[in-house]
Amino acid sequence: MLNKKGVSAFDLAGKTIYWTIAVVILTAIIFAYMGILATYSHNLISTPEDLKAEMIIQRFTSSCFVYQDPHTERFYPNTIDMTKFTQDEMNKCYSTDKKEGFKEINFKLKLDGEELISNKFYQRRDFTIKKLVNIRKNNKITQSVLTIDVQEKI
Repeated sequence: MLNKKGVSAFDLAGKTIYWTIAVVILTAIIFAYMGILATYSHNLISTPEDLKAEMIIQRFTSSCFVYQDPHTERFYPNTIDMTKFTQDEMNKCYSTDKKEGFKEINFKLKLDGEELISNKFYQRRDFTIKKLVNIRKNNKITQSVLTIDVQEKI
């Protein structure tokens, strides 16, 4: 059946169905493209957790427990003064939020038979980092391995 313009009702219905399907498909393509771009940009700017942990660990071997010569007041990076390797010093050096600290990176440090932990370390180790360091103990400097257990966000 043709209308006054000579267009069949079936042709008009067919075009409507065609454009409805085309709009749905184009919308899906646009959302997929936006999702791909969002994922790409997130991956482009994200920092791996082990790199974050490595950056935080630098403070342990270059400022917190580092040996300082009392005469020259020079700091010796990568040389740990065992008199400073205490839980109190660890708490001053690195502590997380008391309520939300489990959402941050936490550590357990093991050196020369002693262990220190950050305030929200729950004995869950995600990975371990080992660093060769110098130890100053009883006015002698020796080499040892600092073992750092890293707990990422729980």
